[in-house]
Amino acid sequence: MLPRGYRKADPNNFSLVINDARRINIVVASGDALTRSSSGDPRTKHLKGLFTEAVIMRNKVEGDLFPESLPEELRTAVSVLEYPTWILLIYITDDEMRAELSFPDEIENGQIVSWKERIFIPDNAGDGAALKPEDDDLGPDIDVPVRRKAS
Repeated sequence: MLPRGYRKADPNNFSLVINDARRINIVVASGDALTRSSSGDPRTKHLKGLFTEAVIMRNKVEGDLFPESLPEELRTAVSVLEYPTWILLIYITDDEMRAELSFPDEIENGQIVSWKERIFIPDNAGDGAALKPEDDDLGPDIDVPVRRKAS
């Protein structure tokens, strides 16, 4: 995505893809079975932390935020996020892959439960069927560095 004007950032191990021209952030997360389904709101598959809470706080607040009313660590997390953040939700099973780019609106008990806007990402089949994983060559292995978060 670099040629399209995106850059990567990892504030406190919270991985973002940022487009300064469009003034947006994108975060990737696993979604549940309602990902790319119009029959309900998907939830994130795994519990999310402080930075995801900060994303939603940042997305909801435009203009004057009363920072003194927020816990110090949440204020710090919100200040790192320059732009509104979208979540690229991905749902993968043995039989299908579905994705949507959605704007989170509410978090409960560490899971995103409500979305202000959802953009369904179509599959490549062109007939509305779910994407099928290919069994062919998946390309080179990717080495992802993992660091322990400070407690």
